[in-house]
Amino acid sequence: MHDSGTVIDSAVIDGALVDSALPIFNHLIITEIKNQGADEFIEIYNLTGLTVDLTDYYLSDSSEYAILSGSAITLDVGDFIAKFPDAATLSHGQVIVVALNGNGFESTTGAPADYELEGDTSAQDMPLIMNSTPNLQSSGEILVLFRWNRLDDLVTDVDIVLTGNNPATADVFRAPMGKTGLMVDGPDVDLVPSTYADDSVGMLAATFSSSPTMPESYKRIALENMGSEVQAGAGNGIDGHDETSEEINVTWDDANYSLSTPGTVPVSLQ
Repeated sequence: MHDSGTVIDSAVIDGALVDSALPIFNHLIITEIKNQGADEFIEIYNLTGLTVDLTDYYLSDSSEYAILSGSAITLDVGDFIAKFPDAATLSHGQVIVVALNGNGFESTTGAPADYELEGDTSAQDMPLIMNSTPNLQSSGEILVLFRWNRLDDLVTDVDIVLTGNNPATADVFRAPMGKTGLMVDGPDVDLVPSTYADDSVGMLAATFSSSPTMPESYKRIALENMGSEVQAGAGNGIDGHDETSEEINVTWDDANYSLSTPGTVPVSLQ
C-alpha cells in the first residue's frame, strides 16, 4: 500500500503525495488505468478523510456487475468481477494498485502491486467472483469500482470510467440506457425486486479521442466535481451520484498521455 508520505513507484522514489489542498471527497476514486501490456493495473485513491473498509468493495470490467446479487451472469472472455479481501482497508491519502496479473506487473515494474487478480507474488489476492484470466480490452470498456453488502438487491456505484476510444456500446452500460429501470431480486428477505435509478450514460459522449501507447496509461487529472457529473438526486452511486454521467475527457487526460506511474497519484491531483 502506498501512503501519503514518500512512495515507491516501480522501485523509483517519487515525491510525497500532497492532498491538503484537495477537498474531502465522499467516495474512493479511480486515478490511473493501464489497459495493455503485461503490467495492466488499476489505481485507487482515498480522499474521503476516513479509513475505508474495503470488505464490501468490488472491481469489474463488465456491465454484468449490476446483476451480481440476483441473476445468472455470463461474462465475455477476459471480463471479470473481483472482490477485495475481507477486512482490507484504505486510509485517507493512500493509493492502492490492483494488478490484473501480479507476475506480469512485478516483472515489468520491478515491484509488486498491492493486490492482484491472478498471479503468484507477494501482492494480496483478490478473490475472483467470475473469470480466472482477466484482462482489460485496449479498444475500450467499462471499469467499475462498486460496493455490495451481499444482502441488498442492488449494488452501489462508487466510480466508473470508460477506457479506450472504441468501446462496444452494447456492452458497457447494459445498453441502451445503462441500469435504468433494471429490476433485480437479490438475497434480501423479501421476494420483491428492487429497481435501479436512471443512468444518464452521458459518459458515452465523452469517450477518449485516442488510446495510450504501450508504456503509457490513462490518468485522472481532475475530480468529478470539475466535470459535468451529476452529483445530486437519485443516481445509482454514493449519495445519489450518477457515475455514468462524468465527462471523462475533461476529468481524465485525453491524448496527452504519459508513462504509467502505478502507486503515485497524478501530479494534477497532488
